[in-house]
Amino acid sequence: EQDLSYIYGLDYSGSVVYSLEQREGKTGLIIYVRDRKWAHSYLQFGLDIESAFEVFSITNFSASYNKNNLNDLAGEFRAVGTLGSEPKLTAELYQPVNIKLDTFVSLKTGFKTEIVPTLIGDHIESIQRINRTFFTLSAGQLFLQNTSFSLGLSYNDGSINSISGLKVVQPDFIESYYYLKLFHDSLDNLSFPNTGFFSNLTYTANREDLGADLDYDQIMLTISGATTFERYTIFGRAIAETSSNEENIPLNALFIHGGLFELSGTIRNELLSPHFGLLQAAFYRRLGDITFLPLYTGFSLETGNAWDSKDDITADNLRYAGSLFIGSDTFLGPLYFAIGATDRNEYAIYLNIGKTFLNN
Repeated sequence: EQDLSYIYGLDYSGSVVYSLEQREGKTGLIIYVRDRKWAHSYLQFGLDIESAFEVFSITNFSASYNKNNLNDLAGEFRAVGTLGSEPKLTAELYQPVNIKLDTFVSLKTGFKTEIVPTLIGDHIESIQRINRTFFTLSAGQLFLQNTSFSLGLSYNDGSINSISGLKVVQPDFIESYYYLKLFHDSLDNLSFPNTGFFSNLTYTANREDLGADLDYDQIMLTISGATTFERYTIFGRAIAETSSNEENIPLNALFIHGGLFELSGTIRNELLSPHFGLLQAAFYRRLGDITFLPLYTGFSLETGNAWDSKDDITADNLRYAGSLFIGSDTFLGPLYFAIGATDRNEYAIYLNIGKTFLNN
């Protein structure tokens, strides 16, 4: 039954049923699958709004096109376009290479942008836009339907443009690295998880021999999980990220964090550093019984920091933050209205649409 549930979960079939039949003294399993041809090609739309009122806001409208079952081995094509503050256009081809569909290769290319502010007090001193044109080739193996190991090679040609304030001395950059990634996701819901576990461990090695501007290594680990008691859910998350060659690492290679649920009270992408750590606990309760528009209210507690040097990573300079929020799982993704504050008297009011606990 677990395998049949997996087949139905691929979303290619209108129905999957089975029966046991006796033939010549033997018992056989007969599976009946009704194809759903319209499910092989579909569009999705999304709206991403993040606003720390009167300080900084981002608005992105996205659309994606998905084409499944390209061949007998269930190849998939996906294209994503974004208009707004951070334009993006990407195309990805995902191709299993065996009949079990558990060994795959993937090719992804396109361009993407990211806006990064620099604050002094509560005033934005400058705003930079990081642009990347990229090409990524990877291969991997699936385990137990929710875990994967992959390795890949990525080449990024980028530039940093000043929207306001000071300009970057060296605006152009090239990143070229290989990476190893171990990924697991058994969360039941990405917007407001009730149960399950998520982990993502990635190692990247940026190398001049591959065409990059600089040699450096980075390790990124995210672990999170959720458990629910009646209407009450506890969600926990830990992030640890570190870089080598910290003294020379450029702006484009820094870890970018900040905003709701990443030291709430700061604004989006405010925290840039070669080292970052975060511990977060969120507690929320479902309100009412509206199936198509579930409502939640809760709070989060967070601690962590962004560090310029490994020597600075101590418990003495941890920052503390928290938030109060009300949210809903809408057809455009999760909606949050929240108030955040840090121990440094930083405050922010947020309206977020489309960002999950994991993406924030």
